[in-house]
Amino acid sequence: MSDEIPPRGAGAPDGPAPAPAHSGRSWLVPLLAALVVLLVVGGIAFAWQQQRPGPGAGRAVAPGAGSAPGNAGSAGPGDAGSAAPGNAGTADPGGAGADVDLGTIAATGYHVDGPRRLSIVYVNGVPDCYGTAGRPRVVETAASVTVTIPRVPAPDADSPGASDRACIDLAVIGSVDVALAAPLGDRTVRDGSRGGAVLPLQSPPDDGT
Repeated sequence: MSDEIPPRGAGAPDGPAPAPAHSGRSWLVPLLAALVVLLVVGGIAFAWQQQRPGPGAGRAVAPGAGSAPGNAGSAGPGDAGSAAPGNAGTADPGGAGADVDLGTIAATGYHVDGPRRLSIVYVNGVPDCYGTAGRPRVVETAASVTVTIPRVPAPDADSPGASDRACIDLAVIGSVDVALAAPLGDRTVRDGSRGGAVLPLQSPPDDGT
């Protein structure tokens, strides 16, 4: 028997057959897939953390809550503790807390003494410093009665010795009588020294009888 080795086929390469060209990169596919999963999970966790409510969330305070004008603790106009016009206290020659025309005294209210008679109440300072109430000027219309109380004499800051005058800080309550040309009816009574501010109706003072 012959020991001859049969010849290789034509074109057959010598040595073991080479592995496929892509066999060395097969591990990249699962690695890339794992990286994609990690990125997606990390993005979801980051977005959830950003949307998570912080401490104190759900306790939204309305704008201005706790600091609205007129609340307890803030001294608003007309609050308790402020001297009401016409009450004894510190002198407010202008009266009523509004801008008063120069040379006039602000009225604070009125009494009805009869169909055609009114008493206009005012608050003034010490007469030696702030003058006295003069004869009131009355303007009547179909809807209102406007009363202006002049100050006589009007205080003059340029008069000699005015800066050295000692004035007591004291309110003086007074009233002037007004006679109307027609019954008051339902007309509004206004203060001419404060641009026509409406005067409130007050109860007549108790005469002690």
